[in-house]
Amino acid sequence: VRRGRLRNALREPRASHVYFVVRDDAAAADVLFQTSDTTWQAYNPYGGANTYLAYPQFGEGRPGRLYLASLNRPLLTRAIRPINAFLGAEYPMVRFLERSGYSVSYVTGLDVARGPPAR
Repeated sequence: VRRGRLRNALREPRASHVYFVVRDDAAAADVLFQTSDTTWQAYNPYGGANTYLAYPQFGEGRPGRLYLASLNRPLLTRAIRPINAFLGAEYPMVRFLERSGYSVSYVTGLDVARGPPAR
């Protein structure tokens, strides 16, 4: 699991983070780590609502919650509790595993839902 930083000082002085998973389907590892990317999007309040509730402070005229959340939208992490974001729980675990020398493979929640890769 890697994190990149995007910054456009003219439009937004704070950095934006982009998370991506680098898979190696041919590698054998002792630990398989699954990200909670589907949960990140379920709690993502971008557009004024998530799949659980609406956030009136983020957008007017958007009552209720989302019934479908696209993965193709910005991930707002500053507006939610850190425990629901990657840096809350997953990042410390990734750091621990890699620092401790474990052989780790990474997958996303979507990878698991789609099934094993074709060989």
